Amino acid sequence: MSDYQLGQRVAYTEHLIRKTRVGEGFHAETIKVWTSDRYSFPEGGKTDGGEGIIIGKRILANGENHYNGYDEPIAFKAKERFTAYLVAYDLRRKPVYVRPEHIQTLPVGANATGLDHTPSTTTEGVA
Repeated sequence: MSDYQLGQRVAYTEHLIRKTRVGEGFHAETIKVWTSDRYSFPEGGKTDGGEGIIIGKRILANGENHYNGYDEPIAFKAKERFTAYLVAYDLRRKPVYVRPEHIQTLPVGANATGLDHTPSTTTEGVA
């Protein structure tokens, strides 16, 4: 499925993070990419997956910052554009960007393990 709906429960295998690679020299080009590789972290590997709710859809771009000269500002030039979904996984943390190929839908009230997490209405053991 490539077109998810607002509020749809999903599980994702990895999410995207923004990385910047700075070139050598004073006016070197700076490369900015969205990646799931954690090459700058000591543990390395891929970013973690999880579960959440779709809260948006964005067009992201990988590209370079170009220095155009003394009188002109630095300009970002996109080399690649792609779609990513914004997934909220916690109420107090910022949402993550996830590519559609790393998302799978979950049934309402279930998590990736298939267990139902709807609140219980029983009052056993409540004082």
